[in-house]
Amino acid sequence: MFIGLFPKAVEYKSFNRVSNPYECEIGGNYLLFKIHLLLLWLIWHFHLYFAVFPLGFLFLGTSGEPVRDIMKYSKLDNHLEIMKKTLKWRHIAPTCPDTVPCTPCTETDPFTMYNCPAVYFSGNCKEFATDLYKGLYPILIIIS
Repeated sequence: MFIGLFPKAVEYKSFNRVSNPYECEIGGNYLLFKIHLLLLWLIWHFHLYFAVFPLGFLFLGTSGEPVRDIMKYSKLDNHLEIMKKTLKWRHIAPTCPDTVPCTPCTETDPFTMYNCPAVYFSGNCKEFATDLYKGLYPILIIIS
């Protein structure tokens, strides 16, 4: 992102300009403790059994354009269901670069999911919703 878009925010060291989509690993003892508590609650509440990853959690998210584009060109109309489909397909933006603007990549596809995220999120939705997804890995929290 162009630095001129955020003239005041760039003064802070905590301000990070990141790509869309964005993937990061979040860890640390305190944060992991809080996430472990959340996961333990999910086990108790939903009777789910899964492995807790001790080193950190992978977060993956977009601003929502790929999901809205899939809605536009398919019969799918539920944001969370589309996100589950993209997880199953292991591709964040299957319509890029045809209908969603992006920089063409000839060597690799930057939208392919090589790692399964612990938390997958999408922005710019009409309403807030969450869901749990059981796929290749035992559990995934989806936020839209």
